[in-house]
Amino acid sequence: MVKAPFGKCDECPLKNAVLVPSELHQQSKVLFLAEAPGYHEAQDGRPLVGMAGQDFNRIVESCGAKREDGNYMNAVTCRPTKVVDGKTYNRTPTDVEIRNCNDRLYAEVEVLQPVIIVCMGKIPYIALGGDVKVAMKDIVGTKFTWRQKYSVIVTYHPAAIAHSGGVGTERGKLIRSEIEKAVREALSIKHTDKQMQLLDAPIEYAGLQPILIELEQVKRACQSWWEDSEKCEGCKQKFYCKRSL
Repeated sequence: MVKAPFGKCDECPLKNAVLVPSELHQQSKVLFLAEAPGYHEAQDGRPLVGMAGQDFNRIVESCGAKREDGNYMNAVTCRPTKVVDGKTYNRTPTDVEIRNCNDRLYAEVEVLQPVIIVCMGKIPYIALGGDVKVAMKDIVGTKFTWRQKYSVIVTYHPAAIAHSGGVGTERGKLIRSEIEKAVREALSIKHTDKQMQLLDAPIEYAGLQPILIELEQVKRACQSWWEDSEKCEGCKQKFYCKRSL
């Protein structure tokens, strides 16, 4: 099996495990960073497609979005397993496995250039340099900058909903609410970098056409505000304003 070119695959305990590539969508700059592939991800070849992935998709839909509005990576790209009584089960990646995948993770993030990373769970938190001893309940909702460049917001992994008894329990409801809060915030700022590119790039650049179409849609949706706006410098939406162009 061909492994990721930027990871330390040859020296990794997971070098013979199933690799699950990231799921990227060109129109989005939001990155949802999960933990490691499980059985269903290994079968399907995509992150977050098992029960946890289905719960996550429902959360995204409740925010008025769709799965394709985000990008999906795992902190560890190969499936960690253990064998008990002849049966294969998922397991938590070790610190060594997390470190071995760091170069691969950073290389993919550099290519994607996300405006925000939603760090879902303890494993991605550790991969981004977080304290291994900290409890998830103490870091959910916190924000930091990774490598002096990427904005990160921390929340639970969707699997925590089922592990807490499902949304029928108070704990499950709380976890789902925290995940939804992070997802909603991330998706609300997904176009910021595209707006910034529009200010600096030549208008004839062919790659700008999808962005220009998006801005035109926003203009039509907010026509009265667009024409009446006078306070470009102080407005959080100034990149949508024609006076900024």
